This record gives sequence, structure tokens and C-alpha cells, in this order.
Amino acid sequence: MAKSKHKATPVEIRDEEHIRKLVARLLEAERNIEEFLGGQIDAVLDPIRRAPILLREAQEVLVQEASIRQMAEILRNVPDSVIVLDQEGRITYWNEGAERLFGYPLDEAVGQHFLPLCDPDDALGSILPIGNVPSDDESHTELTLQRKDGERFWAECRMTRMPRPRDTGFRIIAVVRDISERKSLEQRMREARNLAEGIVETVREPLVVLDPDLRIVRINPSFCQTFHVLPEEATDRLLYEIGRRQLNIPKLRQMLTRIITDHESFYDLELAVFFKGIGKKTLLFTGRPIQRCEHDLMLILLAIEDVTGRREAEEALKESEAQLQQLSRALLAEQDAERKQVAADVHDSLGGILSAIKYQFEAILHGNEGGEMPAESLRDVIPLIKQAIDDVRRITTRLRPSLLDNLGILATIRWLARTFEDSSSMIAVSTRISVSEEDIPDQLKEAIYRILQEGMDNVADHSRADRVVISIAKDTSFLILEIHDNGIGFDVQKAFSSKGKKQAVGMRSMRERTHHSGGMLSVVSEPHGGTTIRVKWPITYCEPI
Repeated sequence: MAKSKHKATPVEIRDEEHIRKLVARLLEAERNIEEFLGGQIDAVLDPIRRAPILLREAQEVLVQEASIRQMAEILRNVPDSVIVLDQEGRITYWNEGAERLFGYPLDEAVGQHFLPLCDPDDALGSILPIGNVPSDDESHTELTLQRKDGERFWAECRMTRMPRPRDTGFRIIAVVRDISERKSLEQRMREARNLAEGIVETVREPLVVLDPDLRIVRINPSFCQTFHVLPEEATDRLLYEIGRRQLNIPKLRQMLTRIITDHESFYDLELAVFFKGIGKKTLLFTGRPIQRCEHDLMLILLAIEDVTGRREAEEALKESEAQLQQLSRALLAEQDAERKQVAADVHDSLGGILSAIKYQFEAILHGNEGGEMPAESLRDVIPLIKQAIDDVRRITTRLRPSLLDNLGILATIRWLARTFEDSSSMIAVSTRISVSEEDIPDQLKEAIYRILQEGMDNVADHSRADRVVISIAKDTSFLILEIHDNGIGFDVQKAFSSKGKKQAVGMRSMRERTHHSGGMLSVVSEPHGGTTIRVKWPITYCEPI
């Protein structure tokens, strides 16, 4: 019988399933040949009956032999490692892909056991090849294998169990791929993810990860604390649905949508949000795309900074600066008024007296030309001179009393009390002094005097009191100055915030002088219950250097 030539047709290898089917066909062809050879005995016993069948089967065997050679050649050239094992785990087929992967040539591999290819430290690998592969099904696992030179690598192994026809045995088709690079990438991704999660967990600002539908994927503890939500209440919910939909802000949704459509980040979007149970919050939002996951899904990292306290402090600072400017203007106006008053006093009082003295002397000299000046005329001038002296003292005392420099602050306090009582005959003033002059440092003396002066002016102008007590004392921590009256009282907060009123100017002036001298001012006033002005300076500040 002439041999028929069968030319192998190139077959395109599409995937692992295709490879598995090719190997299965190859094994099936081998099985048929084995059955045919086994059946030749029966054909010899009954040649006439079996001849036509034998001839047909022989022809089929030739075709199958060609098919075997064709499939073997195809499998030998596929890039993946294709290995066939018997039921004992010994290698019966080994393609070029396996040679390249493991480093063993065909003649060294075939007939050897699969176990030496496994990592000795991999317990799974030691039991993998045979026993755990179900019949007529595919088993998939990842394990570490080792090459001929001892190098270990991660591999993906897909195995199929194929039964043999003439006995109870079976074979294993294994397709093996090196996935070391993928495993390394996965490890780096895990490390990066763990690092990122650690950062997210410890960042003090609220952070939230969103999917393209703006559904919450992950939040950090700060987010939960800020918005009073639990992780299980927020995760997998739309951002604008959490809480009472406080984050359902059109501007924020617009900016987040632009991240998805344009891959465009945004920074420091400032929005004022009112949260029921939390109150008004001023928040800064920063959003950016962070990654594409395995399904080509873009995620959004949204960082939220609570700047409520900062903005309140800025507003308070602006208000304080405005008040300071107002106070400065008021103080300047007060200084101008004081200068005008001094100028008026000098012009109207002292100037008039001096002019009267001048005219008196001129009259005396004109009436007594060539003679002596009579004593009676000179006696009339003396009261004018005395009044001029008193006015000069009054004006200069208003500016700075000489007693402060000559006798000290305590004597000045007593003098100020007497002077106030003399000028305001309806108000009785008493002093209670329980400190010595040495207890008060020089740098505080003028501040005490000016504060006391402002306080007494307010009493005279606004209190309608008939009794005032000035006290200065010391405890273990503070030097304390108090001005208490029994007047009608006033609204303290309104007095400090009022613009342009003389009382408000005086109160703010006392506060400013107290602040600059290192003290603390408190004012307590009740309607018809009098007023107490208390200024405290720390003892450590008051101790002599």
C-alpha cells in the first residue's frame, strides 16, 4: 500500500482553550492508533471477515498519524509552555515553549517527574499536578515554579484531565505561563495602595474617593467626623445623598463632572454650606482624577478642607482692624478735642486773665506817671495773678500731673479723687489702697492714671452716680485696679460697639490702654445697679526687674 503524503496545514493558535483542544485531539489520535494496533490480533484470526475493516482502519491510522505530526508541530511552536503528564505525574509531552520557560531540552524533560519543576517551598506545588485536577474539567492556579538553573518564578497553570480509553488511567494537559512581571506589578500596586490608604487614613482633612457616577468608594475618618456620618452609611452612596443632601451643590457637581469628561482637576473651590446639626461651614474643595482601575474606570479624589475657623478669624481680624482704625480715629479726635480745649482754656481763661493784668498795670502806670504805684492798685492785681496760676496748674495737670513724677501713682490717685470730688460736688469719692508704691512698676503708672482718668470722666458724664470707690490692691496673681459707682448702669456690649459716642470712645480707649500695658479689662454693669470697671495685670509682669 502506497504511503499517502499528508501535508500539515498551518493552524492559528488563538488562546489557551485552543491549545487544550489541540492536545486533546492529539491524545485522542494516539488512543485510536493504540486501539487499532491492539485490534490487529482479532483481524489475523478472521482475515476474510476483518479485511475490509482492517484496510479502512489502516487508512484512518495513516491520516491520524499525519494529524498527530501536524498537531505536535503546531503545539511545539506555540509561545506558551504545553506539557502533558501521565497519571503518575511524569512528563510525556514537552514543547519548545516549555524548553524556553524551564531551560530543560525535550530529551531531558520527557520521562521525568513534574515535581522538580515546583518550588520546594511551595506546598501547593508539591500536590498540584495530579490529584486535584477534576475529570473533564479545567483547573486553574497560580504557583511558584523553578527553572533548571534554580531561579524561581510565578506561573499561571491551567490543567485539564483527559481519560485514557483502554484502562482507568488518565493524562493531564498543562498550559503554563510566566506571570512574574504581572505578580511584581500587582505587588507594587498593593504596596502603593496600602501606602495610599495609610495616607488617606491619617490625613487630617476629609477625603473621599468617588466613581464616575459620584458614588462614594472610600472615605477617611476625618470625613466621618466632619460630616457626622458612619462609613457604612456613606459607602456606595451618591455624594450628594449623604446626610441631608448638604453636598448636593450644583457648582460642586459641575466641577466633579468636568473631571470625568475633561480629566480636568480643580483646586480650592470655596463654598459656604449649612449642615443641620453642625451649622454653617466654609469648605475648600479640591478634586482630581487619581487612577484607572482594572475596568478602565476613572476614580476621583475629593479633598475637603474646613476653613470655617480660619475665615471666622479673618473676619474677626478685619473687624478688629476696623475697630482699631475707628478707635485710632476716635483717639485722634479726642486728642484734637483736648488740644482745642487746652487752647480754649489758654485763650479764654488764662489769656483773658493775663490781658486783664496787662490792662490793670497799664492803667496804674498811666494814672501815676512820675509817681509811685499805689499799693491799693497792686492789691487788685494779685487775685488775677492767683487765678492765672490756678488755670496753668489745671491745664498742665490735665496733660500730665506733676505729682505722678514727684510723689508717685498712689499720691496721684488720691489727688485725682479729691480733685474730682471738688469739681463734682454731687459725687462722693473714696479710695481704698492696699499696695505700696514699690508694688507698681514705673511702666504701669501712666497707664493706671490714664485709665483712671477715662473711667472717672465716664462716671461724671454718664453715670448719674452719687458715690464712687477707687481701689487698687494685689492678690497672689494680679495687681487689680477697680472703679465702682452706684449709678444707672449701661449696656456694656452696645457701649463698646457704638460709633462716635463719647462713652464708647472712652470705653475703647480704656480697653486699648489696658491691652498695650499687658492687662485685662472687664466691665460689669446692670441697669440701676451701678458699674464696676476692673483692670488686672499679672503679678509676674508687675515684679521689679
